Amino acid sequence: MKLAKLLLLLVVISCSGKDQSKAAKDAFYNEHNQMLFENKERSKLILKQDFEYRGLEFIYVDFGKIYYSFWGHGLVRFVGSGKTPLEDLTLSFIADFNDYNLDNMKAYFGGYDVLPELKPLKTYMDEYIKDESRFMHRYILQTTVEQRHKFLKLIQDWVRDNKKPGTYTFRENNCSGLIMKALNFSGISPIEDIETYPFDMPILFYEAKMMRLPHLNLNYENQIMLPQVLYEKCEKSDCTKYDQVAKEFFPNKEIPVKKELEPFVVRVFWWAKKLMTLLLS
Repeated sequence: MKLAKLLLLLVVISCSGKDQSKAAKDAFYNEHNQMLFENKERSKLILKQDFEYRGLEFIYVDFGKIYYSFWGHGLVRFVGSGKTPLEDLTLSFIADFNDYNLDNMKAYFGGYDVLPELKPLKTYMDEYIKDESRFMHRYILQTTVEQRHKFLKLIQDWVRDNKKPGTYTFRENNCSGLIMKALNFSGISPIEDIETYPFDMPILFYEAKMMRLPHLNLNYENQIMLPQVLYEKCEKSDCTKYDQVAKEFFPNKEIPVKKELEPFVVRVFWWAKKLMTLLLS
């Protein structure tokens, strides 16, 4: 854990040096304001009284070659909220880095606001799969109707007032920490420790029995519409039906990644090895 923290801090501090001309700064602030405006307009969709969805998926974005992607990224998909699967509204927590010259200490330890960013699933796929050549995986989160209602209300609250989730920090109150916090506050997750990395989140969810099925690769060609029962929390009394339906879509229900059963330190070394392979390729 300390090794990963140190590496992250070194990366943040080392990334500096930008064009300091007025034109460059004006372009940055124009683009930033446009991004905020577009996100505010998209966010109106989730604030509508008739907003509906039928399940939640955690989407893991594998890491890429850009320094800020080394730990992966986490998204939450509101399944069934769009007219088509690719139009499903999808949530990402990012920092509102509104300084042209990024304040590294402020970014790492806190000071920038959290920005709940909402986009159609396809937009994220274009950004990560098409533009950055990164892989995306979808995981079904088991939830009850009440838990989904609480989660939606919490996110709506955070969208209305982005001060409520707290200040953004690179290590804790980041994309993964904020998802962990939202899932815990809404009763979906029993995990209270939000300090984690995106690449480790699926493992924690499996250990907490929030997920029971392997992931599905997310791509443009294969948009499988899964039955509602797979999104519902499986209690002892209704697991028979769940298992019957699951076998149709997941013939091999074994979690296919060995690292999910290994200690955290082993998973960190797995991450480091994979990262080095990616950077040297």
